[in-house]
Amino acid sequence: MYCKQCHKKIEKNVINCPYCGFNNSNDIEIGATRELDLRLINGYKEPPNKHKSNPKIVTAVAIVLIIGILVVAYFVNGTKSDDNNNYTSTTTKEIVNTKEFKIDNLTFYYPLEFDVDNNKLYYIQNSQINITFNKINDTEYYDIMNNNEVLDTTLNEIEAKTYANDNNYGYLLDISNNKYHIVINYTDDIEETVQASINKILKSLIIK
Repeated sequence: MYCKQCHKKIEKNVINCPYCGFNNSNDIEIGATRELDLRLINGYKEPPNKHKSNPKIVTAVAIVLIIGILVVAYFVNGTKSDDNNNYTSTTTKEIVNTKEFKIDNLTFYYPLEFDVDNNKLYYIQNSQINITFNKINDTEYYDIMNNNEVLDTTLNEIEAKTYANDNNYGYLLDISNNKYHIVINYTDDIEETVQASINKILKSLIIK
């Protein structure tokens, strides 16, 4: 080896240079050193690989996700079921609280606050508010057409004619060569809820 101070060659194990007296104790050749294996000291264990997957953890996460999906699906289906139950209940209630009125093969449904007198549906609290249903002949049909300003319309998607006068308005129906005249009579103080019921009666028309 060589002295760090004077750079003269000296014996390998000599610490102090015999030429200049420099302490070469820090001069350790790499080839003479030995790397310490930390795994052999104090039972050292290699830290676990953070990127290595643990099968137990993966399984637990999968189970939690499946349970979460099942819970969400349960509540969603429960909500839909409640909505369907509400719909069914409401529909059933409406059917129970209505009655049927027929003229030939024309059928209307009316609420309990109305009643029937022959060909007339009338509002129980005020009979001046009513709906009359009449089957008419061709002459009567065209007389009404000619004496009123008639417009095309529909009743529950069934083609009809309509007109309006003071305190009444009417509909003309021509179904399978049978003609019908429907007249709605009302008062000036008719309530909106009653008018809404009349509209619902007219729109309930079906052909059986």
